[in-house]
Formats: sequence, C-alpha cells, structure tokens
Amino acid sequence: MPKLVQSINVMSIEILDAGCGHGNIVVDEFRKNIKKAVGIDFNKEATSKNVCLDEIVIGDLEKMPFSSESFDVVLSLWVLEHLENPLKVLSEIYRVLKPGGAFFFVTPYGAPRASAWYHLVTPPSAVELSGTIHPP
Repeated sequence: MPKLVQSINVMSIEILDAGCGHGNIVVDEFRKNIKKAVGIDFNKEATSKNVCLDEIVIGDLEKMPFSSESFDVVLSLWVLEHLENPLKVLSEIYRVLKPGGAFFFVTPYGAPRASAWYHLVTPPSAVELSGTIHPP
C-alpha cells in the first residue's frame, strides 16, 4: 500500500482514517507530507495511543460527522470485516470523498474476498487494479 500512497501528491491531501484505532502505519509513515490527517473511531479508548493524527473524532462510521466531499483519501485498515452494515459505511466513505478521491482498504482475507468489497460499491469497470474506487 505505501507505493499506492506514494503515487498521490501527498503534500496537499487531507486524509480520513476510518476506524483509526491506535494508529495507521500508512499515515504514520507519510505524516510529514500530509496536509491534514483526521481519524474516526467509535471507541475512544482504542484511540488513546494514536499520535499520528491531527484530529480524532469519536463517532459512527455509518453516520460520519463530516461534510460531503471533505477528504482526498480515505484509508480503512482491518476495519471492513468487522462492520455490521458495510454497505452503509461504504456509502458514507463515498460521500465524504472529494471527486476523484481514493479509498484504500486492507482486510485480512486476501484478494479474492477483498475484491468482492469493490463490487458492493461500484461497477467493476470503475475499479482500477490498484484498488482505487472511482465514481461510476
């Protein structure tokens, strides 16, 4: 994933870490080059050791308290497989992404199962091999 992030102009992007927990290796690794990094998680205690973000919001991924088209990139590492209503969360992620924004995620299930997540959100023709989701 770091190679994917390197391909984006990180000097001017605003990132949302959806399900930020204790931290995010991608945000941490590139933090000095990211304009603004915001995280959201439902569990305040889980975020207590997260030091790589500018702001942490305690909230629900199904009803994020951010304006539409707020973020250039949304990251969600090892979160999607835990969601009760993933379609609602993915819809919210799409809502808060700026036009042309990118959504990167990691699940522990490997490519065949992870690719199913792409198709829940967008038609296959809109998904590049990098895993970036583009509006249909």
